[in-house]
Amino acid sequence: MVFSCRCFSVYFGEETEYLTIAKSSSESYHTACSEFDGKRFGSEPNFQDELPDLAERPRNPRVFTLTELKAATTNFCRSSKIRESESGSVRMGRIKSSVYPYKTIKVSVKLRNCGVQGDKQLATEVNELWKIEHPNLVKLIGYCDEVERNGTLELIVHEYMSNGSFHDHLSAKSDAPISWARRLRVARDTACGLAYLHEGMDYSVIFRDFTPSNILLDKEWHAKLLNFGNTSLSTSEGQTYVSGYAAPEYLKTGYLTTKSNVWSYGVLLYVLITGWPPLDPHRPMNEQKLLDWVKPYLSDDKFCQIVDSRIEIDDFGLREAKRLSIIANSCLRKNIKVRPKMSRVLDMLDQLMTKSVMERASDNADRVLHEPYSSMKMKFKGKRRFECLSCICSWTK
Repeated sequence: MVFSCRCFSVYFGEETEYLTIAKSSSESYHTACSEFDGKRFGSEPNFQDELPDLAERPRNPRVFTLTELKAATTNFCRSSKIRESESGSVRMGRIKSSVYPYKTIKVSVKLRNCGVQGDKQLATEVNELWKIEHPNLVKLIGYCDEVERNGTLELIVHEYMSNGSFHDHLSAKSDAPISWARRLRVARDTACGLAYLHEGMDYSVIFRDFTPSNILLDKEWHAKLLNFGNTSLSTSEGQTYVSGYAAPEYLKTGYLTTKSNVWSYGVLLYVLITGWPPLDPHRPMNEQKLLDWVKPYLSDDKFCQIVDSRIEIDDFGLREAKRLSIIANSCLRKNIKVRPKMSRVLDMLDQLMTKSVMERASDNADRVLHEPYSSMKMKFKGKRRFECLSCICSWTK
């Protein structure tokens, strides 16, 4: 068998075994960057078996009875609570699959109490959101809007995200802060989701509450936007609600546009780099506003001082963080006319990742050239997958 390498990786067979030459930091980076395929508004994550019955998606969202959801969540018991927010609490439950009735699947059930009058627009809103489907948007399953004595209790059922919210892993309370490679993946996945909402359909959808709390992570650490209750479906972009990361034009006019989302995304990138929230009243006065605090440290020699100290990051990662801050700055332009669209932001992210992969490959090639053959590590198992990040050699077996 002859193996020749003229690019990053060549595959034989189906298993994922590796030929590793001159171990370097690029191994830990492979997950974040070399897996992206450059597809326009999607990262094509591997969604397996958390929602087996959505392979053939029904035409309409599933309408649940209150009895069904009480049974699914053990009568909304405290132990089933996943998180609490201003708009309601979220419980974890199990429901019967609509395709395979003998199977159950994990779901999240969001409770939203609307008072005596209720919200008659729930069914309309759910049916509109049902039409929006993308790998980086949390999958909607169904709803319940039965009337109880105290009013209409709105219950939204969506797919269960086993790794919680991005906010959970950025929090100072987190035992294991999310790694740099995974932060890069979150940055790209959320950009894909926003780009699709803004430009991937016949109309624009504005994300009203773009914060780490509304970015959820599945078991493979792919990020998805929790768009239910946080989006405005409109071809005219004026809206009047936002609860986080507000753009300056919104603060002046009270109206949101897709460019307001771009500003919020820029804030998110600095939160991702630093691990700090955008506002922290518990810090010293000059450190309370994140965007003001980072300004003196954006030069190359000082930039490392603002990178989250809780994570391990090599020289390549530091370079990536610096380039990510440049993308963030373009999103944070106060002049809305020169602020880029999310599709352009996504292009810049892909260029950043491509350049990073090339730099790491080049560094790996230098290591191969300067290390004796006896120090090379080769590993073959079963069906072979040869992976060469140096792209300079050929092997014959």
